[in-house]
Amino acid sequence: LSYTKFKYSNLKLSSTVLNEKIEITVTVKNTGNMDGDEVVQLYIHQQGQQAIKELKGYRRVHLKKGESKQVTFLLKPDDLLHYSVIVDGLAVFSGKVELMIGASSQDIRMQSSFLIKNN
Repeated sequence: LSYTKFKYSNLKLSSTVLNEKIEITVTVKNTGNMDGDEVVQLYIHQQGQQAIKELKGYRRVHLKKGESKQVTFLLKPDDLLHYSVIVDGLAVFSGKVELMIGASSQDIRMQSSFLIKNN
């Protein structure tokens, strides 16, 4: 809960395919009349997985009135491990991954996607 408002823009991914890592950046601007803090949250959803949204990271950022900052997240293959009955252990599954950035799981402001390709 905040006494100010924030605008999200310029969502960028360093790649559309997850190999070693993907860097995700988003710009957050305080558009309100007061200084304030925002907790920027990163969620993913992968087809075939049970979770609708999995929290993969969050960053708290303090912004003065009118100030903008770039917030960065880093995703690696290990961040996308799920249990597999086929290998009887943890594995990274191929496919499309939906990426969501927001102030909460119910307040998604921006979306993108990337692919996981297993050899």
